[in-house]
Amino acid sequence: MRIGIDCHNLEGQRTGVGRYVWNLLRQFSIFNFQTSFFLYFKNDTPKDIHELLHNFRGRENYVQIHVLDTKSNALFKHFYLPRAARQDKVDVLFCPDYVLPLRLDRRIKAAVTIHDIIYEARPEDYSWPSWKDKVLLKWASKQSAKKADIIFVPSGFTKSEVLKYYKVNPQKIIVTPLATDRVFKEAPSLAKGEVEGVGKFILFVGSIFNRRFLPQKIQGFTEFAKTRKDFKFLIIGNNRTKPYQDIGNYIAQANNKLGREAIVWRKYVESDGELAKIYNASFATIWLSSYEGFGLPILESMACGTPVITSPHGSLPEIAGDAAMYVAHPQNSQEIASALTRLVSDDFYRNELISKGLARAAQFSWQKCARETIDKLLAL
Repeated sequence: MRIGIDCHNLEGQRTGVGRYVWNLLRQFSIFNFQTSFFLYFKNDTPKDIHELLHNFRGRENYVQIHVLDTKSNALFKHFYLPRAARQDKVDVLFCPDYVLPLRLDRRIKAAVTIHDIIYEARPEDYSWPSWKDKVLLKWASKQSAKKADIIFVPSGFTKSEVLKYYKVNPQKIIVTPLATDRVFKEAPSLAKGEVEGVGKFILFVGSIFNRRFLPQKIQGFTEFAKTRKDFKFLIIGNNRTKPYQDIGNYIAQANNKLGREAIVWRKYVESDGELAKIYNASFATIWLSSYEGFGLPILESMACGTPVITSPHGSLPEIAGDAAMYVAHPQNSQEIASALTRLVSDDFYRNELISKGLARAAQFSWQKCARETIDKLLAL
C-alpha cells in the first residue's frame, strides 16, 4: 500500500500536532510491514526526519520525501498536496491536522485526525487567527469529517463532540489516545532538583488561551503565596488569548502585591528534554481548562512523578482519571488557592497522587496509538 502523510506540522517549532505526527512516524519506522510512505512538507524538511529514515529497518526505499515549496497553508493543503498525492498514486492520504484537501482524487482514500472541535462547539473560546478562519475552518473541518473514510480522535470526549456537531457515521471514528514521549517517562529516574533561578515552584505549561484560566491561576497562586513565601509559579507558554489578556500585567501586579518575583514567565523551552527536567523539578502542575480534546501536559507531568491539579471538564477527567486533584470551578481563584494549600500541607495525599499518576501515564502508549492508526490505514 502507498500512504501519503501531510507532515508540514513537523516544520518549525512543533506544537501538539507536530509532536503527534513525529511520534506516529517514529513508531511506524520500527513496525515490520511493507508499506510505501510519501511524506509531504511545505517549505523544508526538519533535520531529525532524515535521522528517522534510518530506523525504517533498511526500508528507506519505501519512504519518499517531497517538499512542495509554498509558503501558503491554503495552497499547500488544497492544491499542491492533493496534486502530489495523485502523482504519487497513493492509496490513502492521511492529514493529521483537522482538515482534508477540498478536492481529492476519488481513487484516494482519506483519513483525518480531529483533535478537538472547540471552534465548532465553543467558538467564543477559540483564538481565531483571522475572520477568514472563523468562516473557513468550521466549514472545511465539517466537510472533511463527512468525506473522510476514517476520522482519528484522541479521546472519547472528542468523538462525542464530532458525532454531536457533524452527524457522521460513528463506525468511522477511531479513538487513538495520545501518550508521552520517552523522555518524560525517563524523567523520574532523575534526581529531584531545582530550575535555575526559580527554586521550589508550581508549574503551568502550554499555550495560554482564555479557556485555561491563567489570570485566575495567578490570583489563586497569589493568595496561596501570601503564606508560602518559599514557592514560585513558573508559567511556560505563548500568550494566544483572544480577547487579549495582558498576562504580563497580571504577573507584575501579583509580584508587586507579594513584594517579590514570585511568578516567572517563559515563552518556551528549547527541547522536550529541558521540559521533562522542569516537570520533574516542579512541586505540582496546575492545568485547568473548560474545554480540551486531550490535555497532554497532564500525562507528561504524571510521567515525571509530579502531581496534577486539573478541572473536570472536556476530556480531562478521561485522561487524568482518579490520579489528579480536581478544582470544580476553575474560574474561582479561592478554590485554586485551597487546592494548592492542601497539596502542600498533605504529604500523604500528594504522594498518593504521584503514585497514581505514574501508573496512569503508563497506561498510554505511542506504540498502541500508532499501531491502531496504521492498522486502520492499511485496512482501507
